[in-house]
Amino acid sequence: MSRPQLKGLQLERLKEVVPRVSQRVPFYKKCSLRRGYPPAISNLWTI
Repeated sequence: MSRPQLKGLQLERLKEVVPRVSQRVPFYKKCSLRRGYPPAISNLWTI
């Protein structure tokens, strides 16, 4: 797998995980409410 493909796969997985975690884990739920839900993830550097 090439580096760009790997980054794309990581970004896809991250986009799936972040909303789930920010709804279920109290610490991240509080953080996401302060920041504004849903968190926008356009690339890996915005995190």
